[in-house]
Amino acid sequence: LISEAQRYGWEYFRLQGYYLLYSIAKEQNAKEPTRIYYQLLKSYLAELQWLRMQCLLEAEEKQTADLLGADIYFDDERMRIYLKGQWLQLNQKPKIYQFLRLVSSEARFFCKEDVAECLWPSAEYSAKAHDPRIFDIVRRSRRILNPFGGHTYYIMSNRMGYRFVGNKLVHAD
Repeated sequence: LISEAQRYGWEYFRLQGYYLLYSIAKEQNAKEPTRIYYQLLKSYLAELQWLRMQCLLEAEEKQTADLLGADIYFDDERMRIYLKGQWLQLNQKPKIYQFLRLVSSEARFFCKEDVAECLWPSAEYSAKAHDPRIFDIVRRSRRILNPFGGHTYYIMSNRMGYRFVGNKLVHAD
């Protein structure tokens, strides 16, 4: 600890403090404080140091998911899914993330009206307007899940709607 502090000066202790506060807020599922401490950590680190810190945080979350015995872990803060030992970033595809999050939330089928209400809460369901968009999201979701074992993780569909089929799920609420 002392050698680290000597190398980085007092900044080291400040970063340690922010990291500790970030960890506590994350553990308590306090989303706003977690976001604030995450941003503070990011603002105090150079780009290369920040990339290293992100790797450490991801490794810590992976270890947490492994400890929970999760096959699939949803990280709502960063809009990503942990599948088969790797993170699948979906922050550029928020509708797909929301869809997968919805259909995996319960072991039941979700009708198109449920899906539309979740993805477009301000719009009233219209088959003509929403069905093509929902079909596209389902198709793209299936394409994303396919490399992770199409027989292990998949989206089942029938007249009742859509349902995610997978092993143990963990949601980071």
